[in-house]
Amino acid sequence: MALRTSLFSAFWAGAACGLLYFVAQPVLAADRVAELGPEVERLETLEARLAAEAGIRTDDHGRLAEALEQRGEVLAARGRRLRALEKGSCR
Repeated sequence: MALRTSLFSAFWAGAACGLLYFVAQPVLAADRVAELGPEVERLETLEARLAAEAGIRTDDHGRLAEALEQRGEVLAARGRRLRALEKGSCR
């Protein structure tokens, strides 16, 4: 009985501190797009700079993917590789 009482007390103590209080908020697509805006701008700037430095055309998705991966931008590189596959110019 002591264990049951202590667990119950711990539950209410946590609830009183707000540790267990959570209200699910719906995530709207417009909110998510607004969050991603700065990241998209950052990647566009980075891709343009990499293309200029390495003499790569911005539509050469395969080579741009390699340059992005060397910079540690793995997800952006994956996106460029997928574009290369769609275009049919994957290396």
